[in-house]
Amino acid sequence: MSKKKIVILNGARSADKHLSPILALLTDLLKTNIAAQVQIFSFSDITINQCIGCFHCWVNTPGQCIHTADAGESILQAVLDSDILVLFTPVIFGGYSAELKRILDRFLPMALPFLQKMHGEVHHPRRYAAFPHIIGIGISQAPNDEITRCFRTLVGRNAVNASTSYSAGVFYHAESPDRLRQGFLELFSTTEDLPGRDELEALMARINLNPPAKISLGKRRALLIIGSPKRKMPSTSAVLGEQLLRQLDKHGWQTSSLLLREDLLTPQGQQRLLCHVDEAETVIAAFPLYLDALPSGMTKAFELISSHREIAREKQPKNFLAIVNNGLPEAYQNGVALAICRFFALQCDMTWAGGLAFGAGEQLISGNPLTGFRGFRGTMRPPLYYVVRALNMAAHSLSKGHAIPEKAAQILSNKPVPLISWALWHWFLMRKGNKLLKNEARKNGLDIRSMYQQPISRDNES
Repeated sequence: MSKKKIVILNGARSADKHLSPILALLTDLLKTNIAAQVQIFSFSDITINQCIGCFHCWVNTPGQCIHTADAGESILQAVLDSDILVLFTPVIFGGYSAELKRILDRFLPMALPFLQKMHGEVHHPRRYAAFPHIIGIGISQAPNDEITRCFRTLVGRNAVNASTSYSAGVFYHAESPDRLRQGFLELFSTTEDLPGRDELEALMARINLNPPAKISLGKRRALLIIGSPKRKMPSTSAVLGEQLLRQLDKHGWQTSSLLLREDLLTPQGQQRLLCHVDEAETVIAAFPLYLDALPSGMTKAFELISSHREIAREKQPKNFLAIVNNGLPEAYQNGVALAICRFFALQCDMTWAGGLAFGAGEQLISGNPLTGFRGFRGTMRPPLYYVVRALNMAAHSLSKGHAIPEKAAQILSNKPVPLISWALWHWFLMRKGNKLLKNEARKNGLDIRSMYQQPISRDNES
């Protein structure tokens, strides 16, 4: 009987030396008690290029990332060949570390570009017939039920997208080895129910729970941090964030924006980011949903800002709010990402000014003006006046010293044609989106069959 193949993606950062004994305990347990063949990838030591949102892996070179010179493809190969995928990470604001998120963002080639209904929601089906069981192991500094719920939901949502099974748990680094062993064994012997709309809406309900009566209104300086990985084209995140900034300008605010780039990994880039944050009184994060959470660049920025605030002698009062968009019709699928943003604000001693979730962002906006008629790849769509209205309402509330009103969040999460049902909107979006993707592939010399290519050969299928 062959041994189970287990791949561990180790998201511990260079500062997380205290996690090394826990990882060693886990590895020893798997080899002795489960008799597994274990392969570990530690991303503090491996160079992985960031996903740049180009979608080449869907419509140019199906199943293959544009980054071919790094270790990304060999890691995806190992994952596909495994029976169990372990996501080992410090729990960062209820989610993964930036190091782990960087490789998870590169899982995009393992999904097909098409949209289809799965588990009662719209998702991208997987490219390969099978995907390993996912086990999420988060290590936290202190017990926190809300953060634990967020982390477990995130791992579960990753399993939903991969059409696989999962289990997840959060452990505390100071727990005894015996308690850790017991907890790990339980994780490897159980399978949890996949989290759906109810779990995400429960997270969303807590995002704006007990909003502050007042937010800071001294300098009236706002900084927009655009977290889209796109580099050579306008993004939906930028369009949404800049609409909010324009309205704040009209209310007399001083505004600026910053696009996160690869220089975020350099000391100069990090210093530039932190200087911009220090000068602002209100920080706005606008980004797309990436594998049910923040893109790795946005996660990295959050880590840097949090560390900077932690060691600051005097913490200046700051407000923080987030705008998250995804390419799927259900805005509630942004729930985990917004929960992470809320935990980030709380940990940084910033006033949480609220979160806005937007669905079908790429199809409806794709970097085009909100009041125009152009959508994804130049397709026609109605002007998005309801989006403008929601963002204008948010700006007005902020300028009065209040958090984002719930009404603005409700309007933004709606569909562009209010008279049609959600079922019809889902059908239309899937049909239209899939047709556009096929047309885009044909322009690149691909036929429809080639869009289903599986360039990564799997050992268990050879």
